[in-house]
Amino acid sequence: MKIKNFDLPTTKVITPKLTAALDAVSKELGVKVELVCKSYDKMHAQFKLIVNVDDGMTLAERDFIHYAPMYGITEKVGDIVLSRDKPFRIIGFKPSSRRYQIVAVRVSDGQTFLLSMNVLPSQIEENAAGNVITNKDASMLVAGK
Repeated sequence: MKIKNFDLPTTKVITPKLTAALDAVSKELGVKVELVCKSYDKMHAQFKLIVNVDDGMTLAERDFIHYAPMYGITEKVGDIVLSRDKPFRIIGFKPSSRRYQIVAVRVSDGQTFLLSMNVLPSQIEENAAGNVITNKDASMLVAGK
């Protein structure tokens, strides 16, 4: 198959082939290699190569373990949370996202989503009037903002 231009179906065909080609290096060095298509146009495609120590954890899982104590998150990777009455399994943290930092998989179909920290039980409190507020809202109230 000779590629004449790049589009979404073409990048989806190329990505697993390139990953398979990198498998030999991955096994030799004992690392996990992930290839992600970042962008493409008609004449070129740009990929991101992610290389991790092969300890069974993804970058998002490592980030969750690293950032959870900083944000007062008591949940663990693998815990189930509800968002809009649908169950999601926490699989990681995305610190580069300002609003939706929790990486989760919808239990019903396995699709990955980014969720707000407001879905985490550890981030929700009740005020004296019985109203539910998030820890972020509570910190803003204390600061007088």
